[in-house]
Amino acid sequence: MVRNLLAVVAGGTLLALAAAAAHTAPPPSSTSCSPQKACDFVTALNALKPNEPAALSLLCTPDEKCTISGTQIGGEKGGLVAHVAMAHVLLQNRVEYNKRPPFGDGGGLLNIGSGVFSGTNVTFRNGSTTNYGGGCVNHEGGTFACTDCVFDKCSAGGVGGGVYSDPDFALPGGLNLVRPTFTGCTCGGSGKPCGSGCWCDSLDVSKCAGCLCKKGISGPGGQVFYCDSN
Repeated sequence: MVRNLLAVVAGGTLLALAAAAAHTAPPPSSTSCSPQKACDFVTALNALKPNEPAALSLLCTPDEKCTISGTQIGGEKGGLVAHVAMAHVLLQNRVEYNKRPPFGDGGGLLNIGSGVFSGTNVTFRNGSTTNYGGGCVNHEGGTFACTDCVFDKCSAGGVGGGVYSDPDFALPGGLNLVRPTFTGCTCGGSGKPCGSGCWCDSLDVSKCAGCLCKKGISGPGGQVFYCDSN
């Protein structure tokens, strides 16, 4: 068995990443990763075609110190559509410049579209977005579930310094944060509440789990929930 085998399920076909690695591009030079299994995950992520359904996982132990730097999981165009599972991973160090008008997506480190991200003990650190929400994580429509996850030094030009969530956008989804930690995160609310930790815009309280510290109003008839960072 090849070491660090990662299975990628795409369109009902099981693809062995280790066998395909020689035929796919390595992680871009702006990305750093360690150990090799983390780099294999990035390679598989970069090999996905736009809107390709797939299942990827990077399940590490604390001793492995899995780290990915400089990568936005999900990309800018529509966000993550795959199902991704992570455990004990550090995602860090990326700015999303919001190039798409009028705002572009946020999520310096993770941008979720119709896909699913399920994490345990994942740390999001030093992710930022220049002029909209979700410094580290932008969640629109799919599912973002994270247990014992840390959002550290995330910053957003808009709302949701650590996490911006609009679970009612496009496709039904939900936010489920269990025991989240927000430290040193900031947002740009122009003197108004902006949720430096997280911001969830939904009429359905069940879709904003873990981000229910405070309640506010969003437009005519709308409501938001948010938490501030420590």
